[in-house]
Amino acid sequence: MRILIADDHPIFREGLRHMVCKLLEVDMVYEAGDMEGVQAILREKPELDLVILDLFFPGFEVLRDFKTVRRTLAMTPILAVSMTSNMDDVNTILDLGANGFVSKSVKPDVLKQAITDIMQGERVVRLATNTMVKSLDDGQDFILDPRLRKLSGRQLQVLKCIAKGQSNKEIARVLDISPNTVRIHVSALLKNLDVSSRSAAASFAAARGLG
Repeated sequence: MRILIADDHPIFREGLRHMVCKLLEVDMVYEAGDMEGVQAILREKPELDLVILDLFFPGFEVLRDFKTVRRTLAMTPILAVSMTSNMDDVNTILDLGANGFVSKSVKPDVLKQAITDIMQGERVVRLATNTMVKSLDDGQDFILDPRLRKLSGRQLQVLKCIAKGQSNKEIARVLDISPNTVRIHVSALLKNLDVSSRSAAASFAAARGLG
């Protein structure tokens, strides 16, 4: 079995890799941290049995790029994962042909079952239902602030970039969007998080492991 994991967080990718290798009989795990990496893997035309795809990561535009991935891997189960539980994002990816969506905030056992269900041909959606969750990579508990649930997937991605100290121009380049679009997302996320500045947003994100 060959699996592709596309996510810009190395620790989360590592946790997923360990999980799927224990859960399934895996021969090869491909990993990518941005859309360029995904495209490079797809050019090799591997016979993939499962794709686990972050809904928002550098260079990836859902409406533009998921169609390409789905077309290239027409028969491969694709599981979308994201920190957001925004139903607009969930419905969009399902309408584009994803086999399932799982919030990164669910407990590992829920994610394992979702993978099992998808491999058995089911379509699944698993959203976080409480604020205390398990970290996939180390099993330690952390608090998911309910304010994060107000953010769209793109706003959450911008917040992660802010936590890394990136400017609007840098964020625009990394996410392949315009600086003006970045400014709109920054204003919206500051309002949703109820903070008054980028530095406050960065501190908020870093305290919750999003940096």
